[in-house]
Amino acid sequence: MNEAINNEYCLVMGSKPNAPLPDITPHQIVTANAAAALAKRYHGGAARHTAIVSSLQYKNDNVYQKVVDAKPDEIIIRGHKKAKIMDPVQNIPVSYIPGNQQFQLEVTYFGLYNLRAFMLRPGLKKIKALIRHLQGKDYMFGSSTGLWSILYALDRHPDKKIIVAGIGLQGGGHFYGKDEFRTEDGIKDYLIAKHLKSSAKNRLFTTDEYFAERVGVTIWEGPMLSMTKEVI
Repeated sequence: MNEAINNEYCLVMGSKPNAPLPDITPHQIVTANAAAALAKRYHGGAARHTAIVSSLQYKNDNVYQKVVDAKPDEIIIRGHKKAKIMDPVQNIPVSYIPGNQQFQLEVTYFGLYNLRAFMLRPGLKKIKALIRHLQGKDYMFGSSTGLWSILYALDRHPDKKIIVAGIGLQGGGHFYGKDEFRTEDGIKDYLIAKHLKSSAKNRLFTTDEYFAERVGVTIWEGPMLSMTKEVI
């Protein structure tokens, strides 16, 4: 792998299986849920690693362990602190982003199109989602943690170009062979992501052809690795 730090880029990674990874050493790394494990391939350099995890996935033992073992520089949990989530035993800073702040970030980049994800839920699920949202246990509106991590990177690193890998806007498995990203969640992400502001699209590159075609962003044409178990 190219070990020279490239200050121009921030890399955002999700857990789509067999997704190619760019062969660069980015200045910043942002991962979604268990994709934190993949950052170890890059984290040997000077790249700073921010691991973003949903409050639900943080309670998943498999995901939790991958995040903690990756030893990120910080963990950001999408949820309220009152959700009673246990912090890592390691000395890693943990912060929480409540639903209203998540919503505000999505509105910044999608307008109110992020409400489509909520409106697509069946009636009873809307009510349950609203209750969980008010209890601080879940975020009832827009995007998945993968898509939201892209927004975080765009917002937190306005001077960087953002490379996205392992986020494909489609349902399916994960590189680590457990859990599923539901097809309905992939559809919701697509319906939101296609409304990403042009100014943000101009800063995005992706290694995923489906994402590039659906959202209208540029394919990364630099050197590649493969997202395999050998990578981690």
